Amino acid sequence: MGQNWAWAAGRVAGRAEAIQAAISQAFKTPEVIRMFAKKQPRQLRTRLAEMDRDLIVGKLGRDLYTQQKVEILTALRKLGSGDKVFALASFEVEKAKQ
Repeated sequence: MGQNWAWAAGRVAGRAEAIQAAISQAFKTPEVIRMFAKKQPRQLRTRLAEMDRDLIVGKLGRDLYTQQKVEILTALRKLGSGDKVFALASFEVEKAKQ
């Protein structure tokens, strides 16, 4: 029984590390990571609106804006919310790249 438990615990730890690595790779912004981990789509959408405002007033650079917007949209998509928001914003990101 002890060996089976140790084996199972090792597999769970391995999966947890794999999930952590996937999240770290997908998201670079600590704020986005925190909101994703806490499953807070409303806060992610609010942050997206704040970033739009910050870009317009010149408080946020275009490169950082694009990187963080992609992270937030990815988080919203993975949380299963915001399909319309994601489609519209994806269009905007692609348009901005051109």
